[in-house]
Amino acid sequence: MHCYSCEEILQKNSNNTQNPYGIYKGQEKKNNPEHTHEFIEIVFILSGFGTHVINGYSYDVSAGSCLLILPGEIHSFSGVFTYFNVYLTPDYLSSEIITEHNAFQILALTDFPNLQKTVAKTNSTLIFFQEETRKEIAFLLEKTLEEYQTKKTGYETAVSCYLTLFFNELYRQITFGETIKQDTDFHHFRILEYIDSHYNEKLTLNELAKRCYYQPKYFSKIFKKYYGISVSAYIQKLRLTHGKRLLTETDQPIKTIAREIGCSDSVAFYRYFKQEYGCSPAEFRKKHRETIKE
Repeated sequence: MHCYSCEEILQKNSNNTQNPYGIYKGQEKKNNPEHTHEFIEIVFILSGFGTHVINGYSYDVSAGSCLLILPGEIHSFSGVFTYFNVYLTPDYLSSEIITEHNAFQILALTDFPNLQKTVAKTNSTLIFFQEETRKEIAFLLEKTLEEYQTKKTGYETAVSCYLTLFFNELYRQITFGETIKQDTDFHHFRILEYIDSHYNEKLTLNELAKRCYYQPKYFSKIFKKYYGISVSAYIQKLRLTHGKRLLTETDQPIKTIAREIGCSDSVAFYRYFKQEYGCSPAEFRKKHRETIKE
C-alpha cells in the first residue's frame, strides 16, 4: 500500500519551496486502490456517484457528498464522478486556518472520522450538502482553485480566506445539517481517550495540540474552557488517581509506582500526592491498611 508524501502531491510555489496546500478538480472513472498519505484530504463530489472506503468503512457518495480524510487513514474509492480534492498539511491548518474565533469549530472537524462512523451502517456520508448549499461550496472551491492556479498578487491570503469559509460550511453542516444530529461538544472528542491511555508516558502540550491540529495556546485555552482545569493539571490528577489505586491494590515500592504512573521521580510524586490528598503516599497506604484490618 502506497503512502503519498507531501512532496508527491503538493506543488512547489514561486520560491521553489513546498506548498502547504493544494486543490484539484478531476473526474474518476476507475478504481483507486487503498492508500494513505501524510496530509489532510477533503473530497467534495460535484456530480456522479461511487463508493469511498475509509478505514474499512464503506460510504456511498454522490453529488453533494463530502469526506474529510486525516493523515494516516487508509482509504480507496471507485465510481464515476467529478470532484474537488483539497489537500492541506496539518501545520498549515493550525497556523493559517485556525484562529481564536474558529478554534472550537475546527476541533469538531478533526474528530470527523469518529463522527463519520456513527452513520457508517447506513452507507451514507456525515456531510451531505443539499443543492442550494452545494452551489455555494462549489463556488468557494472554484475561486480557491482559480487563485491557486493563477497565483496573482496576494493569492496566499485569498486561498486562506476561501478555505476558512469552506471549513466553516463543513462545521455548520456537521452541527446543524440534516445528515446527523450529533452533539459535538469538546468532551466528546478523542483527545481525552488518548490522554487516559497514555497518562504514564511523557505528554507535552505541543504533542497533544498537534493531535488536534491546534496551536498549543488555542488547545490550552479550549481545554480549560470546557473542563475548568489546565491540561497539565488534568494529567497530574489522572496520574495521582492511578497512583492512589496502586498504593491500595499492590505492594509495589513507592518509587516503582511513581515511575509506572509517569512521574519524573518519587520526590515529585510525594509532593504532588501530599498537595492533593493531604498526606504522603506512605501515610496513605498505612492508613488504608489499618482501615482494612479494623
